[in-house]
Amino acid sequence: MVIIVPEPSMVAQLTSSGSDLTQIAAMTTAETTGAGGPPTGTRVVINPPAFRTLSRFGADVLLTHEITHVAARRTTSQSTPLWLAEGFADYVGYLSTGLSARSVARELAADLAAGRPLGDLPLQSDFDGSNPRLASTYQKAWLACRLIAARAGQAGLIRFYRMVSEAGTDPDTATATGLREVLGMTTPQFVVRRRLAVVRTSATDPTANLTFSPSSPAKTSSPGKGRMGRWRCRWGLRHWCWWRWSW
Repeated sequence: MVIIVPEPSMVAQLTSSGSDLTQIAAMTTAETTGAGGPPTGTRVVINPPAFRTLSRFGADVLLTHEITHVAARRTTSQSTPLWLAEGFADYVGYLSTGLSARSVARELAADLAAGRPLGDLPLQSDFDGSNPRLASTYQKAWLACRLIAARAGQAGLIRFYRMVSEAGTDPDTATATGLREVLGMTTPQFVVRRRLAVVRTSATDPTANLTFSPSSPAKTSSPGKGRMGRWRCRWGLRHWCWWRWSW
């Protein structure tokens, strides 16, 4: 893995991005083939103007988040729902910070206080940069992964990530299978538990002191045959990040 701090004018070229990167502090990219080989050219590209506005703490969480994407890349596939990919990276990013759940999920707590519906697990469209509730979307994803780790342990969260990513099915089916095998519950049951967890974040934080001991991610086939893909993760100034496949 390489961390690149380019001239601001080179960021879009290095990330093959045609979108506005003004509010994006970093992006993780890699090329993948459709033959099941490992990704190549893995790199975290820093956007200097945006990155300089982050605190030291924010920069540490950001880089941990991005490096988690790199570490999980061999396992991550098109079966991996976006909420799991981003929630897992946030889970690792915040794990050693000592922050309470209420501190991490402050926008989500505000939504609850305002009477906004908590909804189901985030959809891919919820991670669009134009979503005004994007921060809450990421916090919902983080809290879902935190809940899995609280019930099944961190090894269970890693097992869930691998099982879902290796399913070779659509994300919803893969998620349902993973929840049944790892947690012994259905997706609707898990959604109810996650909603209850949001309510409880202001009271207790039972998983704040967990430590993370990742094992080497399993090798899986990349989606698509004979095609070159690029996966990207971006972190904005307000902890706005998204992951997607583009072909």
